[in-house]
Amino acid sequence: MKNTTALLLALATSALADAPPPPSGETERIHDFASVSLSEASHLHGRRALFRIKLNKEADSEAGRLVYDCVGKDDTDRTVWFISGYEVADEWEEMIVEATLRVVHREPWTAPDGMRLEAFIGYWLEDARRCR
Repeated sequence: MKNTTALLLALATSALADAPPPPSGETERIHDFASVSLSEASHLHGRRALFRIKLNKEADSEAGRLVYDCVGKDDTDRTVWFISGYEVADEWEEMIVEATLRVVHREPWTAPDGMRLEAFIGYWLEDARRCR
């Protein structure tokens, strides 16, 4: 019986040595920015990750950076801030970017001119660059 167990163990070890290595598990997940939940956004807050985004048509420029609103599947404000000097071609309406996600909470407030602004939660992708 000991010889049979030893033989089976030797055969199993030999078979494992010839097999390809197991997957490393290091594939990068691509998050769909349009449907990122508050829970997922809170987990990703302050971290660089990959995001699939769909840009709205109009860009703004702020401090030398292109800023776009992004399509979302709820009422959460979604914005992408590209790195300084980065240019986005018109045909890049939908793309995958690497960026740092920030969850932004704004309390309601009244502007000096009396205009009232409601509270909101926004998701901002900062220092974005297209990677695919």
